[in-house]
Amino acid sequence: MIAGALWVGLMLAATGAVPAPPAPLVPPAADAPAETTAAGAPGPGLVAVGAPPADDAVLVEASTRIRAELAASGIASTEIDCLPGSQADGAGCPPAAATATISLGRENGVAVIDVVLTLPGGPELRRRVPVYSRDGGDDPAVLAVRAVELLRDLRPSARRPAPVGPASDDEEPKQYAPEPPPAPPRLWRLALGAAALASLQRPNVGPAPGIALSAGYLLRPRMSVFLTVAGPFSDTIRPQSDESATVTQGLATLELRYRFELGGVQPFGAVLTGIDYVRDAFTFPLTPTQQASGVDSTFVAAVGGAGGITFQYRDRFTATIEAQAFVTSREVLADAGQDLAGGVGRPSVLLLANAGLVLP
Repeated sequence: MIAGALWVGLMLAATGAVPAPPAPLVPPAADAPAETTAAGAPGPGLVAVGAPPADDAVLVEASTRIRAELAASGIASTEIDCLPGSQADGAGCPPAAATATISLGRENGVAVIDVVLTLPGGPELRRRVPVYSRDGGDDPAVLAVRAVELLRDLRPSARRPAPVGPASDDEEPKQYAPEPPPAPPRLWRLALGAAALASLQRPNVGPAPGIALSAGYLLRPRMSVFLTVAGPFSDTIRPQSDESATVTQGLATLELRYRFELGGVQPFGAVLTGIDYVRDAFTFPLTPTQQASGVDSTFVAAVGGAGGITFQYRDRFTATIEAQAFVTSREVLADAGQDLAGGVGRPSVLLLANAGLVLP
């Protein structure tokens, strides 16, 4: 044996061949894990966005905005229209490469966002969130941002699942109650303020100061009816040094208003009808030593228009500036004995400035 070994060694030395050292043992490489985030959630992949009902313009636009938001974040997306019970990766259904699904719908008129995240191994995490109108449920931009935020929230909250076991959802789907109806509008308005009345024909009467009380009722969201009682407006006119006429008026108008809402500022226009009460108390010399006096009074119908602006504060308090212009069915002349003191009613202007309260 020893001689044989020596003979083999001599032969190798003679040929110059050196035996190669044994190769080191290297353990077999393990399969590379799928791309994940630090918390174990799948990295950005393909997101399937469900097609919303075609007759819901808000959800259709929101779906388009979701895909735009995903693209801006560097996440690929595709639109799907998968019918219930269809096979996975079938026509219109999420492709196998899709790691998440976002869909929009409505329940009892409330917009609902569904987000499903598929974890490595098959289990899923779900989020189902209603978005009421008061929170932006009728705004496509708000719905799109909320949907993408829900997807982002699911990724860092995910954990690598156990290798076996059924999938579990972090939230069970639930039915949401319909959004409560808006509070009924406040129908009654009450206002009190200062007023001034003047006739525009010559010889004119006024302007004379007075007060005005107004009550209004809301017929429709932008239309209301207002009853205004204003007076007394009294003006004393002296055509001659020994003659005088005191003209007193009281006015009641009924307006049909249409308002424009610009936040707390509400300009409005109106048509009106009403009644003008005119009283003329006059004195004049009968003889150098005697005075004569008398009183004339009448009611005349009036028609016209109005315009103004209302400032509303906290849905309860108002301040209004208004001008009413009207003509009467006939001209009323006020005299002081044999001299004309003034004309009333064709045309006249009533100026109002008041503070009001919106009643429940």
